[in-house]
Amino acid sequence: MSRYYFHTRNGATSMDTVGVELDTDEQARAEALTVLGEFLRFGPPDLWKAGVFTIVVEREGGAVTAVLNTTASREKPEDWPWE
Repeated sequence: MSRYYFHTRNGATSMDTVGVELDTDEQARAEALTVLGEFLRFGPPDLWKAGVFTIVVEREGGAVTAVLNTTASREKPEDWPWE
């Protein structure tokens, strides 16, 4: 088992100093999706101001195993098929 840290940035950076013990990098990536879901469900509405929410998954020892970026915009995508 390794300890994984889930650092977040939404305008400001928050460093995870506690982390969680997991068996694999795959489990850590799955946990990052859970963290994202919790942020979107309970987090502040600052995502609309910052425009991006980032989770950096760091394994004990400093190796980054995943980066998850979520963006928010009030504009439709350029390739949006409907007017």
